[in-house]
Amino acid sequence: MAKTTAPCRVKNMTTLAVYRGSGSNLQVALDAADASETLQIKGVCVGTFSVVQDVSLLGATSPAYPDEATLDGNAVGTVLTVNSGTVVLQDLEIAHGASGSRGGGIYNAGSLTLEASLVTANTAVTSGGGLFNVGTLTLTDTVVRRNTAGDTHCNSSYDCRGGGILNRGTLTIAGSSSVRANTAVNDGGGIRNAGTMTIDGSTSVHNNAANQGGGGIDNGGAGILTLRATSSVKGNTAGSYGGGIANDATLDLRDASTVSRNTAVSGGGIWNGGVLTMDGSSSVTANVALSCGNSCGRGGGIDNFIGSTLTMNDASIVSGNTSRQAGGIWNGADLTLNGSSSVAGNSATGKGGGVVNENLTTITMNDSSTVTGNTADADDSGRGAGGGIVDRCHVTLNNVIAGGNVNDNYRGTAHPMEDNISHQNPCAG
Repeated sequence: MAKTTAPCRVKNMTTLAVYRGSGSNLQVALDAADASETLQIKGVCVGTFSVVQDVSLLGATSPAYPDEATLDGNAVGTVLTVNSGTVVLQDLEIAHGASGSRGGGIYNAGSLTLEASLVTANTAVTSGGGLFNVGTLTLTDTVVRRNTAGDTHCNSSYDCRGGGILNRGTLTIAGSSSVRANTAVNDGGGIRNAGTMTIDGSTSVHNNAANQGGGGIDNGGAGILTLRATSSVKGNTAGSYGGGIANDATLDLRDASTVSRNTAVSGGGIWNGGVLTMDGSSSVTANVALSCGNSCGRGGGIDNFIGSTLTMNDASIVSGNTSRQAGGIWNGADLTLNGSSSVAGNSATGKGGGVVNENLTTITMNDSSTVTGNTADADDSGRGAGGGIVDRCHVTLNNVIAGGNVNDNYRGTAHPMEDNISHQNPCAG
C-alpha cells in the first residue's frame, strides 16, 4: 500500500521544469529528460516506471515534503525498470513492488548505482524480490530489507531464489550497505548470485532466511563471489544447507571478512560444493549445524562437500562452531591449510571436534597451520572421538604431528582427555 504523504513532485535540475501529480508525472519527466540530466524527487510517486537513457534521480525533502522521497509500486508491478543507460538513484526509497516474474522493486539491464537508498517490502513470484540484475549494479550505503522471492508456485519452473537480490550480471555492494530480513522460498534468502559479485567495506548480509540453501547468499552457476574488508554474513538461517553461504561455484573470503552466527542442518556457516578460498584474517565463527536425532548436524563451520576444494591461507580461521559431527569442518574433498591458518575451539557432540575427513580424501597441513583446542563428545555422551581430527578413510596427513600442529584437542568436557587424531578405518560410521 502506498504511503499517505505528500504527492509526487519532480523537478528537472537543468531545465527547472516542475512536474506535479500522483506519480505518472515522474514518467513524463523521465521521457522528457535529455541524457545525463538530474531529476529531483519529493514526496511519493505511485506507479511503475521505466528508464532508457542516462539519468540521475535524486530524492530530497523540505518542510512541505518531510518524508523520504519514494517510488511506490502499489503492488501492481516492478517499481523501476532500467532497460539501458547509466542511472543513479540517491536518497530514494523503492517500495511495494510486486512482480509476477523477476525483480519486484527494480529490474536492471543497464548500469545502475544506488546511493544512500532503501529497497523494501517488494515481492517477486520467481526471483529477485528486491532487485533483479542482468547489467551492472552498485549499491553504496544502501539497505535492501524485507523483500521476498517465491510463492506457492515454486517448483522447477519457478526458481524462487534471491529474496533481496538476484544477480546475473556484475554486482558490487560497498560502504555501510546491508541486505537484511529478506526471505526466499527456495535458495538465497538475502542474495542469489550467478554472476560476478563483490561485497566490500562494512557491508553486512544478515538475518535473512531461505527454506533450502544459502540463508544469506546462494552462489551458484557461473557465480564468482568475493568478500572483502570487514564485510560480514551473519545471523542467517537455511532450512537445509549453507546457513550463511551455499557455494556451488567460486567463493573467496579475503581481508577481515567474516561468516558468523548462521544456522543450517549442514554447513552452518558455509556449504561448499565448489571452490572456496580463505585468505587474510577471514573467519568462519560461531555457526551451528543443527542436529536432528542421530542424523543431520554436519560441519558446524563448513561442510566441504564431495568433489569440492577448500584452501585456508594466511591467518584465516574456522573457530567456535558447533554441530553433531565435525564441529569445525566436514571434509569430503580436498582440504589444505597453509600459513598460520587454524581450525580452533570448535565442538561436536559426536565425532570430530575440529575436522571429520571422509571419502578417501586428503588433508594437507603446511607451514604453521594448526588444529587446536577443539572438543569431541562435547555432551559427554560417550559417542564421540577425534577431538582434533577424525581420519576415517586412510587419508594422508602431511606435515602433521600429533601433539605438534594438531594439539590440545579433547574428548568430553566433564573429564576431558587429550584426543588429537582418531583413525577410524575403513570408511564407516
